[in-house]
Amino acid sequence: MEEIYKNIYRIPVALPGNPLKELNAYLVRGEGRPLLIDTGFSDEASRRSLFEGLDALSVDASDLDVFLTHFHADHAGLVDVLKNEKNKIFISEADSRAIANELREDHWDYVQRQSLLMGFSSAEELDYKEHPAYLNRAKKAVPCDFLQEGDRLSYGGYNFSVLELKGHTPGHLGLYEKEHELFFAGDHILDRITPNICCWDLDHDYLGSFLKNLDRVKALRIQRLFPGHRALIGDPGKRIEELHAHHARRLESVRRILADKPSTAYECSSLIKWDFLGGYFLDFPAPQKWFASSEMLAHLQHLYLNGEAERESSEEGYLVYGVRCSASGTPAV
Repeated sequence: MEEIYKNIYRIPVALPGNPLKELNAYLVRGEGRPLLIDTGFSDEASRRSLFEGLDALSVDASDLDVFLTHFHADHAGLVDVLKNEKNKIFISEADSRAIANELREDHWDYVQRQSLLMGFSSAEELDYKEHPAYLNRAKKAVPCDFLQEGDRLSYGGYNFSVLELKGHTPGHLGLYEKEHELFFAGDHILDRITPNICCWDLDHDYLGSFLKNLDRVKALRIQRLFPGHRALIGDPGKRIEELHAHHARRLESVRRILADKPSTAYECSSLIKWDFLGGYFLDFPAPQKWFASSEMLAHLQHLYLNGEAERESSEEGYLVYGVRCSASGTPAV
């Protein structure tokens, strides 16, 4: 636990079994109620490290409000433990629905069917009961106060503006403090690792939204960026440029793959160099294969929804993407 700015503390929360290892939870304190930003897994190790951090700050866990940047289990898993009759839980409406959906078994049937769309064989399908999001999710839904773009929160002498940052999740939120030039980014911007951009449905371009929202953040005056994981970021503009460059390279690699032959998300993933476990997709554990393929699907959907690729369903039910052809039959990309 450390004070990273006046009245703002970072509490490292353990994430057992996760490559990220820790969540950066933040506590904003001062006169009045403290504000906790994100929580950790619904797991004893996460709960213990969070509560030990709060105890070290002499903060009563039953007497604080909670802001959730997004619904992922590593950020929202303990929300039902922290909710009581006195406090408020702040989140976007879209991500609040996602927390509730994760309590329904039919939702996880849908998640498991996504592996078929991505091109997994039946032998490699990930049992949703082994999915990290299933294992570490909140165990019950709680009443929430919904926030949207432009809403304001005042805690610890700071006045935060809410930013909608759709991309990493459908309703990801950030908090910006203009006077002190502070930004709580959740998983929208991370240092040294790229946020996972999944394809949550086939109607929206989540990668496109993520990239546009990076530019919105870049336009802000930010001296200190507080991410959901890893190191604090002192030069957000440079990091945003690096994230843009990463996805530009990834899209160009996908274009080359599709120019060679129509492919599924799984097939494209197996032909890409990843920054994980030596970079070879076929050696990944099942959960990491799922995350990688879902991010690949988001890139394929970006090309498809922007007219650069075609999409068909195979007899097996896979989504197969190929180069969009012009009226003359020649490739258009």
